[in-house]
Amino acid sequence: MRLRLDRDYIYFILLILPLPFIGMLNVSTTVRLLLLAPVVALQALFVWSGLRRGRPPANPKRD
Repeated sequence: MRLRLDRDYIYFILLILPLPFIGMLNVSTTVRLLLLAPVVALQALFVWSGLRRGRPPANPKRD
């Protein structure tokens, strides 16, 4: 039996993994925020694309 993982699930895990490591770094708050900014931006894009994919089309064709 082969375990098949959804691509979105893998992206989600990869976007969550850096958070604890960034939190453990012994750096100033400014550096920590600069490291978090791209991760949070990618997470927002991931959620936004998922919401757009799950939404029905704006103008469905009527027959």
